[in-house]
Amino acid sequence: MTVTERRNYFRVDHELMLKCHCVDANTVEQGLPEDQFPEDKQASYLIQELHRLDNEAAPHLSSIAEMSRSVADYLAILNKKIDLIAQHSSSPYLHAQTNQDQSNSNEASRETPTLVNVNLGEDGIAFYDTSQWSTTDLLALRLQFLNDYSSITCFARVLRCEAQEDQTFKTACQFLRLSKTSREALRRHIMQAQLSAIRQQKQHNDD
Repeated sequence: MTVTERRNYFRVDHELMLKCHCVDANTVEQGLPEDQFPEDKQASYLIQELHRLDNEAAPHLSSIAEMSRSVADYLAILNKKIDLIAQHSSSPYLHAQTNQDQSNSNEASRETPTLVNVNLGEDGIAFYDTSQWSTTDLLALRLQFLNDYSSITCFARVLRCEAQEDQTFKTACQFLRLSKTSREALRRHIMQAQLSAIRQQKQHNDD
């Protein structure tokens, strides 16, 4: 598989919540992308810790299932209840409403997530937006996925910003300084989205 084929294979059309704003070159070189979204830090930490604990608990739950399927099923139900509570507290829609209710004096806290369809790859992202960016702009991005409310924060460089007939702009960005953890999470979500699309297509063909 050539580099171009690999890049195309690991791209997917996906729906997620997006936040973005301009930053300067010094911030990209010296700063952390998470610091650009301080209002989301607590929720992001909660989701990350729950995922980590799920991974730690998985082998124990498997051992319990071998001894008692009923106990394992009950623990799995409790785990789902905890996930639902965490997802509600971290919901992008809830944060959007909260931010709209906050004071207009705090510009950072009023930045609301937007539900967008994107073309996502390991190297970058393309999305439609009402903002017109310049190819010299550097952005801080926060991508929040709807299946588990996990998020990725990163910096990016605007490569293209093309006006559309509906008065929006198609913006293509290249990720910058993407951490290993974020890259692995991004790859996982892309693969999950691809598998979901394959299942939906198979179900459509069967119908």
